[in-house]
Amino acid sequence: MAEPALKRSLGDAVGAAEAVVRQAQVVQARVGPPSVTTEQQRVRMSVAAATESLRAVAGQGGRVNGAVGADAESRFRDSSRGFEQPGRVFRTLTTARRHSLEEENDLRRLIVQRNPEARPDAVQPGDYTGPADPRQAPAGSTERLSVDVAGWMGRSVLGDTLAGRFARTPPVVTEDPHRLFRFEGSLSGGMSAAGMYHPGTNHISIDADAMADLPPEARRQTIAHEMLHYAAYLGGGATIRWRDGSGAAVVPKDMEFLHEGATELMSQQLSRTHGSDPGRVAYGAETTVAFYLQQIAGANVLGAAYLGGDFTAVRRAVDAKLGAGAFDGMAATGSGSGALAFMRERMQARGLGAELARWDANPIVRTAGAID
Repeated sequence: MAEPALKRSLGDAVGAAEAVVRQAQVVQARVGPPSVTTEQQRVRMSVAAATESLRAVAGQGGRVNGAVGADAESRFRDSSRGFEQPGRVFRTLTTARRHSLEEENDLRRLIVQRNPEARPDAVQPGDYTGPADPRQAPAGSTERLSVDVAGWMGRSVLGDTLAGRFARTPPVVTEDPHRLFRFEGSLSGGMSAAGMYHPGTNHISIDADAMADLPPEARRQTIAHEMLHYAAYLGGGATIRWRDGSGAAVVPKDMEFLHEGATELMSQQLSRTHGSDPGRVAYGAETTVAFYLQQIAGANVLGAAYLGGDFTAVRRAVDAKLGAGAFDGMAATGSGSGALAFMRERMQARGLGAELARWDANPIVRTAGAID
């Protein structure tokens, strides 16, 4: 366990990196970048910046911030149960589109409330029309493709219990106007993503404009990414957590980078298994970190951790390979770039450069573009 001085040194290093990383890091949306070369260069810059700031403490562990004690134990146990079904279930495309319309109206109101001088585009209810059944949607459309992708989410991927939950309340995927995603992005302060899962429901929205620019393979992978978010919600995976060496529950903050990276990695691998190579990877640094964890812990172990949220076994495997405190040190960085820099430093420090080079040759890692 790290001493207070070490915790401060790691915190200082991460803090120093964050200002640079925030400027350089690309939180990659589902939409393909205008220039892949430029995008990869920017991702690599963020990793390089994190590497430089973390270099002094990369060989040591760090503590993560989050719930502790009885609160952590309660959250750990609650999350472990997952959800038998979402709080709000949609059975047709028509009802899901109404939900998207409600969401857009709510987002627009919030924008105006926060900035009375804002003049967001008017909501167009006519944009939310189409068949009620995805099998009646046009061939090649998001709604029709979602039927195929949902078929990928079987027991071999989700396990018996989660596959049963997924099948009882299957995701309903609607292709919605870009305006909805623009409103969401303006409120969250981030880039507008090409897809989003609505937490607490079985509804997934996909950006119509983004889909128009993507080949079918990339569309399927985008849909798979969001469906995995839904599956993880049902399984309890939305809350990443683990038990430390004493068995105490740890429910950290700032773990979205790991959840997104594992989501993207699994959706990329699932797509390729079904003969559909997207030709692009979102969340480059985050996905590469997830791939490293998968190589260390094994695909089944990482998959179970992702879907259920309990990373205890992954943590144990990482510490066994990279030294005590390695997993916590990686998690404490709080970002994909920081975590990637930390893991690469640990691998090199332990003489595992050749193995790291083999990992970096993986097609998904190469396409992610986070490594020179």
